[in-house]
Amino acid sequence: MKTLLPRILRLPAPVGAFLPLFLAVGCGAAEAVRPDAPTLAEATGDKCDAAADSTNAYVVDLPPEKRSDLELALDSGGLVVVVFSCNEIKVLKTCKASGKYEYKGTSSKERVLSLENGDQIRAALPLGGVGIAATFESEASTGTKFDLGLVIGGQLVGSASSFTAAELTGSCAGATHVITSGKMGAFAMGTSAKAQLSTAAEVFGAGISAGSNSSKLTKAGDGSIQACGAASTSDDEPPKQCDALLAIELTKLTKGFGNVEVDFAFGLTYGGEKCEDISECESACNSGKGKGCKSLAIALIEGGEGVDKNIPRGLQLLNKGCELGDVRSCAALSSMLFFEERYEEAMPLAEKACNIGNDADGCFNLGLVYQRLNQPKKAEKPMEKACSGGVKPACKKAGLDD
Repeated sequence: MKTLLPRILRLPAPVGAFLPLFLAVGCGAAEAVRPDAPTLAEATGDKCDAAADSTNAYVVDLPPEKRSDLELALDSGGLVVVVFSCNEIKVLKTCKASGKYEYKGTSSKERVLSLENGDQIRAALPLGGVGIAATFESEASTGTKFDLGLVIGGQLVGSASSFTAAELTGSCAGATHVITSGKMGAFAMGTSAKAQLSTAAEVFGAGISAGSNSSKLTKAGDGSIQACGAASTSDDEPPKQCDALLAIELTKLTKGFGNVEVDFAFGLTYGGEKCEDISECESACNSGKGKGCKSLAIALIEGGEGVDKNIPRGLQLLNKGCELGDVRSCAALSSMLFFEERYEEAMPLAEKACNIGNDADGCFNLGLVYQRLNQPKKAEKPMEKACSGGVKPACKKAGLDD
């Protein structure tokens, strides 16, 4: 992959702090029409919640060293792992999650965030708003507001979308999130009269003509709105001057199922279903196809030629496949957990595979669970179904073996 990320921003000292921006970006081609005045909630979108499964942070104002860490990490292979809260982000340079980023072009999309005072800036921009607010308050006159113009021309998309702490590799102490995507384009900052509803082009224009404007905010920006106008859905890399990293999506690490031993019989039962094309299976899984998750999971659990063994990731993907309705995923995961003597966790998975999907291996697992929990009567029916489905050991346990 060619280097996708822009030069490091070097912003004035009062502005040089991490700036996330939570806003709803409009869809469709960029238009030069003057927007309606948004409310603060409309402009900033959902409040940052680092405890949520996923959250978004616009990253248009990092100090040079932190922006450098982030940009290099995103372009160095593997998905980036960070320590993240709504007040801080730290890249764990030697920690990686499985997967890679691919650039997806879009038609350009514009948005302007307008905030009227320092309190609004600090509330809307919790990571870097203090520095922005201080600069704004030191310069602003009555009737002035802060404007942030953004143009999105494409995004980096991660090949995986859910992660457990156990599947990470490297030095990962304190890890909380994985960066799963990043929006790219151009941005500019400025100030204007409160009565003026600025377009993105006007915010960018104010920065260009800042010779007569003493605001330090107009000198903070990266990229060209004109360059982003050429952005297209057919792009496989960002247009020059439309390659500034604007935003990241962060996915919270989950506890997962840990790292377990693999039953020797697992490969005999499920090995024939493992993925042959890893990229194809990843794409299918990410698009919501449970069978793709299962095939990828089995490949990761088994390991082998061209595939690094990653059992924690495999367990997570089996669970995802099961949630997406692939009963073979449910059966395979129940088998793994049964081998670990985690019967209470294995039972609902085996029940789903057997009772909903009529999966013979799932029925066998369910019968084994009932037997280990000293419930022999409940084990009879699933063992009979497993026997009818061709699982020979179930016939013996059900007393049907001739």
